[in-house]
Amino acid sequence: MEIKFLSGWKTYIAAGILIVYSIYAQSVGLIPQEKAIELVLLALNIIGLRSGIESLKASTKK
Repeated sequence: MEIKFLSGWKTYIAAGILIVYSIYAQSVGLIPQEKAIELVLLALNIIGLRSGIESLKASTKK
């Protein structure tokens, strides 16, 4: 079973954009600091999930 969502590098780009956006939006007052922290943590979880999937794929290939 393969999980399909953004392919490798696109996932990292999307997570990076989310981090930059959340920091910018908080700095100009569009969102509160707590929400910006939640968005950054979400992006880091996405990166971790993607890395875990790639690691799992590599370990199960024969």
